[in-house]
Amino acid sequence: MLAGIGLGCLQCTLPMYIAEVAPTRIRGMVLMTYNLWWTVGTFFAYLAMERLSEVDTHDWLTPVYSQWAQIGLMGIIFLALPESPAWAVGMNHRATAQRSLRRLYKGVEGFDVDHQVEVLAMLANHEAEVAATQKREKWYAVFRGTDGFRTIVALWTIVSQQFTGLVLFSTFGAYFFQQAGVGDPFQIKCITLGIKLVAAIAVVYVADTVGRRLISCTGSTAMWTTSLLVGILGVVPRVKAVNYVFILFAVIWNIGLTMTGATGWGFIGEISSQRLRHYTSGAAAAVNCVINIAMNQLVPHMVNETAWNWNLKAGFFYAGVGLPFVVGIWLLIPETAGRSAAELDELFERKIKPWRFKQTETATQRAVATNQIHE
Repeated sequence: MLAGIGLGCLQCTLPMYIAEVAPTRIRGMVLMTYNLWWTVGTFFAYLAMERLSEVDTHDWLTPVYSQWAQIGLMGIIFLALPESPAWAVGMNHRATAQRSLRRLYKGVEGFDVDHQVEVLAMLANHEAEVAATQKREKWYAVFRGTDGFRTIVALWTIVSQQFTGLVLFSTFGAYFFQQAGVGDPFQIKCITLGIKLVAAIAVVYVADTVGRRLISCTGSTAMWTTSLLVGILGVVPRVKAVNYVFILFAVIWNIGLTMTGATGWGFIGEISSQRLRHYTSGAAAAVNCVINIAMNQLVPHMVNETAWNWNLKAGFFYAGVGLPFVVGIWLLIPETAGRSAAELDELFERKIKPWRFKQTETATQRAVATNQIHE
């Protein structure tokens, strides 16, 4: 329970913190590293647990002890992190915001700390004025109007994972492979995790060039498609070739998971307004966890041969429940690459269709273009 509380706090705050601190130009790359380190940890944890199970299946203390070094490293990092300038300005702690910006942009020639604080203050004041005009100043504004729509968009990608096979292929992956009888579950899991790690590194490098929308939508579609194909494998004659095809589908599914996982947590930090970001982040993580709990109850029954024994046909379940989320992701997810918080606010307030965000010119772009002409 304590570990779950700590993990929940990190999931709520880290993408939000990165979105507020990282420069717009490299924000996507930095946000994608959240998923990269998650994948690295999962990979090595799985290897370690498999090795320990061969030595002593009852040795539970060694993996617990191994975490202390990592917790110590985390402690050092968190103590050294500066406060979020956006949060500090929103709380009217301008001196704190100035100190944080000086640390973050130390050595950057021509960076004007006072000007940046004013920009953040103008954004915070604008959002507060809009909220007051629309009578949406309380926390539950995350469920109403434009802010409610932003909450749905922010959580859509990460929640769609739950309905396209996350618990089946990932959480209970090794157990699913074992029950399905498709070979050594440890080897299959290592193959899929290894390729997933490579994919996570690739996503970090293309997030700001290819864009988050394409990565997210393509990844979710790949997860849904492979779930459907795995279900089809469950009803065709069982020959040896089926096992190889299944492993291929599992690899493709994990690549899709990496793409949606990286962008999904990134959207939670990027999509919400500065004023409601902490509420939106908490709501998205909570909704995701509740659905995850339900899926963790269902999946063991699906694959266990003494229960429903669906075997590979469990893929049909996720193909059915996941279809609305895959269709929705192409209609709801906007492109956030290269957009500042102020630009995203403007695009949502103007009710621009999400798939048109990339092509729409904002007031900020027009102002920059005007200044360049005058210069």
